[in-house]
Amino acid sequence: MAAAPEGGEPAPWLVPHLTSDDPAVRVASTLVEVRLRVPGAIGLVLRLMDELPEDAATLRLTPLSAPGTVVPAAAEPVARRIAARPGAEWVDALRHLPMLAADCVDDLVRLPPTSTGMLAALGPSAGHTAARALHVRAGAGDLTAALAPARVTAEAEPAVDVVRALPDAVARRTAVRVAAELGLRVAELLPLVEERLPAPGLESRAGAAAAVWRVTGRTHDTAP
Repeated sequence: MAAAPEGGEPAPWLVPHLTSDDPAVRVASTLVEVRLRVPGAIGLVLRLMDELPEDAATLRLTPLSAPGTVVPAAAEPVARRIAARPGAEWVDALRHLPMLAADCVDDLVRLPPTSTGMLAALGPSAGHTAARALHVRAGAGDLTAALAPARVTAEAEPAVDVVRALPDAVARRTAVRVAAELGLRVAELLPLVEERLPAPGLESRAGAAAAVWRVTGRTHDTAP
């Protein structure tokens, strides 16, 4: 039996909607049950995933894992169901239970681009199969996939290569993002990042300064 969210009370007024002929109503009412922590709500989510998989894919799973909403024990049955039959719509729900995600890496590799972030979050646990798949997508210019190997195999080169292949103006903006995330490992992109320091927009200048600091540790010309 699925664990129940703590602190909820029965909501009999929702019962008629939970068996509606309209899938959208069933999904919406189930989400309300989850948010209200109604006993048995997680079981309703599991039922929806079996009976209405395509419609249930629209169910926002944030309440199952966000701090202060539903305890992890309640979210785990849903995550286990997702890990058993991974689908692109559900991948993000595995982020909070990485051990389950690590057991279905081969399936996640077949679900790009939505699984790219999940594979990156797994880090070295994603393994060589994921690393190869990420390299392929990075070679096609996918920046998110190019950033992921830095976590999986500690390689920064794919991200650098993607930036180098971009037109100048785009490369400078993208270099800021890459440097902010990878820091010293992409020190070779520093000249591109520094070119953004005099950008006209305050937020653009601040972003470039923060990226320079991540790479170099400099504060005399970045903190201001």
